[in-house]
Amino acid sequence: MAYSAITKPSLYFDTLLYTGNGATGSGQTLSGLGFQPDMTWVKSRTTTDGHTLQDVVRGFGETTKLSPYDNSQQNNSSGGSYGNYGYQSAATSDGFTMVAGSNPGQNNKNTLTYAAWNWKAGDSNTSVTASGSGNNCYNACTHRANTTAGFSIITFTGRNDQISNGQQTRLTHGLGAKPDWVIIKCMTSNENWVVQPGGENDTHVNLNGTGAASGSYYTGNYNNNTSEYLVLGNSGWVNSGGETYVCYAFVEKQGFSKFGKYTGNGNADGTFVYTGFRPAFVLFKRWNGGTGNWQLLDSKRLGYNPDNKTFYPNTTTSEQSENDIDFLSNGFKIRSSGTDGNGNGDVYIYAAFAAEPFVANSGDDGVPATAKA
Repeated sequence: MAYSAITKPSLYFDTLLYTGNGATGSGQTLSGLGFQPDMTWVKSRTTTDGHTLQDVVRGFGETTKLSPYDNSQQNNSSGGSYGNYGYQSAATSDGFTMVAGSNPGQNNKNTLTYAAWNWKAGDSNTSVTASGSGNNCYNACTHRANTTAGFSIITFTGRNDQISNGQQTRLTHGLGAKPDWVIIKCMTSNENWVVQPGGENDTHVNLNGTGAASGSYYTGNYNNNTSEYLVLGNSGWVNSGGETYVCYAFVEKQGFSKFGKYTGNGNADGTFVYTGFRPAFVLFKRWNGGTGNWQLLDSKRLGYNPDNKTFYPNTTTSEQSENDIDFLSNGFKIRSSGTDGNGNGDVYIYAAFAAEPFVANSGDDGVPATAKA
């Protein structure tokens, strides 16, 4: 049995659905989470208004938006991150406040429906000063880490101007274990989002793109990552001298989160992916074999197996009603034959977070999870 020390996953990750009211100024405050969200990712369900992502370490407000679907820096008036499109102004003890801008469709337009995915990081920030040189070069950073849930938010300053070709710098993450999934985005320049799953060296995909795995502009050599730090390559996408970045690092936790790969079979009776819990959130992307959209599904939005609704995070496309996956008590099963999620022989990466563990604890009172109806 897949026992978990986290008996209530919704204290660390949860989806909140809400309807915008068009309020400017102090905005609209939404509640219903069981925790203060430290990272919130939002998307309008019915329009092509873009995805937005904000976090507590960068600070909430009009000027700290990032957009997973494009490469724009924070509050870029030429990109999707512009604060005039609406923004998150604060996190509360069990929710957040959303403000409508002059063109508010991304976060709080009147009568629009939204999905917001929320993660809990730690309770306080830790700062690390820049030090060292060459392969012993540490980036200046601030991180907020939740070692129970395996999630850290890190802001840092690039230092590739301090190292020679072939060398790497070190980024402290605070998780106490080697991360299994890493996302990095430059805050001060229009650079692509870089996603590196665990076990990969010199290889990544872009959150804002459809491309297959690439060996350039990588986060670093995974084998050199440690329980203390990530290694960063000599790349402008992740480590340019003087630029500032945000990193979201995840460590897999039994019964709560799972990061891995599966191989497609090109059949509507697709691959079953074991996670050890009933998923609340699944994100996946074609890794090799060709291009493909990212797909994001959660268990809160309307729909039942196999009619579960998906977003494409690399686009502004509205919520799509597609038979992509079944949510099961101990994992998910692919139900589409399309190449975005199930090309025959193609490999896909995924990240999943739990609605409830398959069995909550290691005692005799552990209760098995149920599948989605």
